[in-house]
Amino acid sequence: MDSTVYRIQPIERPVVGLVIGGKTLAERDRLEASTEALMALYSGVPLGELLLFPPDRWLPYQMITVQHRIALEEAPYEVRGILRPVCDQVEAALRANPNYRPGLLARIQQVTLVRPARVNRITGPLKPPSDEEQVKVTLLRPVHYSEAMATNLIADVPLSLFGLDEPSTPRLLDRGANGTLRPLEESMLANPIGVAGLAISRDGQILTMHRAKHLSTYADVLGATSSGYVDWSDITAAPGSLNAALLFALRREIGEELYLMPEEIDGIDFVPLGVYREFYRAGFVQAFYGFSLPLSAGELAERLNTHGPHGEFQALVALPRGVDLAALFDQGAMAGVPVGKELQGLLAAARQFRFL
Repeated sequence: MDSTVYRIQPIERPVVGLVIGGKTLAERDRLEASTEALMALYSGVPLGELLLFPPDRWLPYQMITVQHRIALEEAPYEVRGILRPVCDQVEAALRANPNYRPGLLARIQQVTLVRPARVNRITGPLKPPSDEEQVKVTLLRPVHYSEAMATNLIADVPLSLFGLDEPSTPRLLDRGANGTLRPLEESMLANPIGVAGLAISRDGQILTMHRAKHLSTYADVLGATSSGYVDWSDITAAPGSLNAALLFALRREIGEELYLMPEEIDGIDFVPLGVYREFYRAGFVQAFYGFSLPLSAGELAERLNTHGPHGEFQALVALPRGVDLAALFDQGAMAGVPVGKELQGLLAAARQFRFL
């Protein structure tokens, strides 16, 4: 299958995991479920709500409808109940591991402690009283990144590893009746919001990124052109509309990861590709977008390398726009690199919404 690989010099950081009870939890240990296993675990989700890759391939993403008018609750959400000790141990492990500096721990200090909490959680629908009608909005609250790490990002770790007398895992403990995802307003997990964008270059190629080996999620696989968490500052900078806040976050990520100038980003039109709950991270909320980049694939690669070692990527893999996506899914890899689950979902959404 044709592709063009542009090497990017990555920042050399150690591949580390959480150290809990003397055991190091790498990503492959924290999130072990295959696509088939995930589909079986959440068999109660109606097929009509799943992301479809035509003609008949269902992917582990539940399409959700959210109100684009938002209300904010400044008090940070805190994971409670049986998962509270897990959150405390994960935060302590992150702080105790010097290998998370200046990587993940620096992000936690910047994102969670200083501002003081930047990653959003959808608590649920809120219906403020009105004289004539109930106005539907989506209620957002900040949540600490470390709590997302302790719930969604270790979804398949036995809770007994944390000294709890509980044979289950965060995923199974939070799973709804009859194999469904528990509603956001009832979930015990942090369920932060993420955004991911798929770009078409000026010369008509699909731009995917070979992610760095040290990343905490989707490490060493092909991923989105740009992706990240929605910070609380994104929400407060674009109040009133969830779509505006999501786009603010994606534009920020594009500027940080692709080194685009503000005037270049301002000229980009974004195509919404749906909002989903991702089975892989046990209900993590993910918004997908497509966009056209004002650079060719080669020009983007040159820009990424000009700025020195990159903290997120080790290569840009450009695919022809007419690539056989079904064959790519069956093959499971491109240029010898596995296709990550996030990119699978993004490509399927792009096909379903006719962006590709």
